[in-house]
Amino acid sequence: INKIGNFYVGIKNGKIAKISKIPFEGGKKIDINGKLLLPGFIDPHVHFRDPGLTQKEDFKTGSESAANGGFTTVIDMPNTIPKTNTYKALKEKIAIADKKSIVNYELQAGWNTLEEMEKMISLNPIFMDLENDETLEGIFEDLGTLKKTTSYNGLVAVHCENKAIIKKEISRLKQKEENIPIDYSYARPAKAEDESVKQAIELASANNLNLH
Repeated sequence: INKIGNFYVGIKNGKIAKISKIPFEGGKKIDINGKLLLPGFIDPHVHFRDPGLTQKEDFKTGSESAANGGFTTVIDMPNTIPKTNTYKALKEKIAIADKKSIVNYELQAGWNTLEEMEKMISLNPIFMDLENDETLEGIFEDLGTLKKTTSYNGLVAVHCENKAIIKKEISRLKQKEENIPIDYSYARPAKAEDESVKQAIELASANNLNLH
């Protein structure tokens, strides 16, 4: 910090309004001299498990942990009970997050019928593959159709793990006399991610979608 010097940062209505090397007046002063000021981080892959699995995590405990680590925006996965893949489930999850979350949030929604996904678009989710390798092509084709016929922006998030490769590795590892924690990683070799990323890029390109 000594190499770049100290700056004064002005905040107005929750946003940075002014940065200056010269002091200026403000309604409230906070002295953080000698420290670094960073923007809030974004975590695009959280599992708050709310509703249905809140014994693991919920939006309150998850968002508090996020804020404690400097994350001011989270994007939650749809692996809850019920799955977040209907208009009703998505609307209920929004109500939960609005009530419990202390940070900004976005929600991912899973695959369903075109009719159901079209309903969900009005709630502005990020769509995510939530099925298996065999259905991935159909998911991308449906989302490509939605992009052409609705206001959907074409953003799709993919959890890149080729399930066939993982299933094979799990079967192999189960032959051991005893499993240890590192076996979980061995069951997910780099090849499983490489193959899945390659497939996702090809499908996103073919269907004119934006890929995360």
